[in-house]
Amino acid sequence: MRTYKTPHAYYRGVDLHARSLSVSVLDDTGRTRLEQDLPANPTAFLEAIKPYRDGLVVGCECMFAWYWLADLCTETLGRNRPRGLKSADPAAP
Repeated sequence: MRTYKTPHAYYRGVDLHARSLSVSVLDDTGRTRLEQDLPANPTAFLEAIKPYRDGLVVGCECMFAWYWLADLCTETLGRNRPRGLKSADPAAP
């Protein structure tokens, strides 16, 4: 089994539902920097991550509504999706 081992300054966990996001940001020492419930939309997400964007990696747990979040992170954070991650855009890598 392959595991992701690249270190980052911040780690964001997202529990994404159809209408809400439960988010948590940890720094590289494991200290909680943010815990918040947000509406599930790009504006709220981008505003919440603004102080942590440099060096941020995002992990999302969701059943069906996560495509917009994966696409948003790829577009705004300038990061590639991990291999095998799906996208709402069929032309996306």
